[in-house]
Amino acid sequence: MDGDLPPGLVYLDLGHSFNQSITPGTLPTTLKNLVYNSTHPIRSRALPASLETLELGLRYNHPLDNGVLPQTIKSLLFVRLEDVEDADDDVLPGQLFNHPLGILPSSLTDLRLPPQYGHAVVHAPLKSVLLTAPNLHRFARNTYPNITSLDVTDVVNVSAITSQTYPSIRKLNLSRNSSDDDDDENIVIDLSSLPNTIDHLVSALFSATITAFPKGLTKLELWLDEDSKFRLKKGMLPDSITSFSLYGYEHEIGSGVLPTSLTELSLYDYINEFNLKVLPLSLRSLVWTTISNQSADYITFFKKLPSTIVHLTLQNNRGGRLNLMRLSSDVFLSHNEDMLDCGLIDMATIIKHLSGTEQPKQSDCVLM
Repeated sequence: MDGDLPPGLVYLDLGHSFNQSITPGTLPTTLKNLVYNSTHPIRSRALPASLETLELGLRYNHPLDNGVLPQTIKSLLFVRLEDVEDADDDVLPGQLFNHPLGILPSSLTDLRLPPQYGHAVVHAPLKSVLLTAPNLHRFARNTYPNITSLDVTDVVNVSAITSQTYPSIRKLNLSRNSSDDDDDENIVIDLSSLPNTIDHLVSALFSATITAFPKGLTKLELWLDEDSKFRLKKGMLPDSITSFSLYGYEHEIGSGVLPTSLTELSLYDYINEFNLKVLPLSLRSLVWTTISNQSADYITFFKKLPSTIVHLTLQNNRGGRLNLMRLSSDVFLSHNEDMLDCGLIDMATIIKHLSGTEQPKQSDCVLM
């Protein structure tokens, strides 16, 4: 490695152009995060004892022999092709990485595996894992007592995600690339058999049809595409849910569909008519993006908006966006995400803004 690295360095991305080996003693002893995308193997003792996160790029395709990873390592992350915007042919060999991971340092708790990895990883300290669905059956032969977060891609079924294998799982992220298979809309998945310890479920299965959800959920995020046959039905959502986010749903939400436990509802890219009467009285926060630009719609909307809703985010289909907190029936606090710029705004100004494209001006608000 040419040149001296600055003292005290904690993060280093060696970049796509770097294609050398790392000589032991070259990296500073303060380094905590390293991104390495070379075709050269990592030698024993080349990584400093301070390192906590190692991210291996697409070009890396060598075994990680025992002793390569320092005893301080917490996260081992393999970059996936979908994470790289301009991947070309010379980075594709790394997609072949399929070397068994041997004895891992006890400090390692976060593991992101490459999509083609075809081995189980027997490592009890793991807390967070990303893997591809075809590898689930290999993991099912073991028990991972400390995994609380599991991220599974290319999902077709979830039969291998059990409480026996993952007794402590709390968050589950299921995904499929929306272009994985032209026949995705014919995939039907029943999620009711998932461990009842899961309280946060993220489903980005897009065109696949979900028929049931696990009981005990408190937070649910659903990502759908235009080919999805999924329909929300009364009684489908567990009555334990307090937060529900829905992306790309193109159908009417009927009466009784939303559970009475719900306090936060987010509808993204929802362009259908929305009957506010279907909102449960428990609701305190509503996000609704890509709604109409007609002033009359907003007048009706605010007239029918339940008074129980305190936090409101609205965005029209031309990009106008407002984050609001209700102070009275006609007065709201308009604020940005970090609350650094905020002011009082009345209903008439809100409707005027949402019918246009500009953010509220300071003259529209009583600044605080």
